[in-house]
Amino acid sequence: MSLSTLAVTFAAAVTATLTKTAEMSTLTDVCSNNEGVTFALGTGANQGNGFFHDQRALADGTNETLVFTDSSLTDLLSEAVNFDKLKAIMVVNKSTDSTLIIGDAAATQMALFGAVDETLVLQPGGVFMFICPDADGLDISTNSSLKLEHGGEGDSAPDYEILAIGVQA
Repeated sequence: MSLSTLAVTFAAAVTATLTKTAEMSTLTDVCSNNEGVTFALGTGANQGNGFFHDQRALADGTNETLVFTDSSLTDLLSEAVNFDKLKAIMVVNKSTDSTLIIGDAAATQMALFGAVDETLVLQPGGVFMFICPDADGLDISTNSSLKLEHGGEGDSAPDYEILAIGVQA
């Protein structure tokens, strides 16, 4: 793939206001924290040259394994995804009553969680984000699989959204 431009921002923001009524006053604590990384076209720090996003669904009791190195995934420009390095990924569970299990893709599991059999259970409405913006990123040239599985509860198939930026092979 040969992109002409790429500009992607992965960000998380927290804004909180807490109040407590005292005898003659109201105490207020306002907290705000915004963290994010903007990626430009390239292969170094804060750069990527491939972007994949999709909205997908899993029926009750099913799973799928996405492989980011074998060109089986295509972006919306019909270009094959073949990442050597993962720079950022976000998974959003759009279900209102089913969990989405991320991980446990056997021997080729991405090293997002440590051991190949580890998982993260993403609750309904939950968001998982991983960002590794340095020049090395997360090496997925060998272990490039990400398994996603319906948690087995609820009435709906968990629709989920996945977004990933990486450095193409």
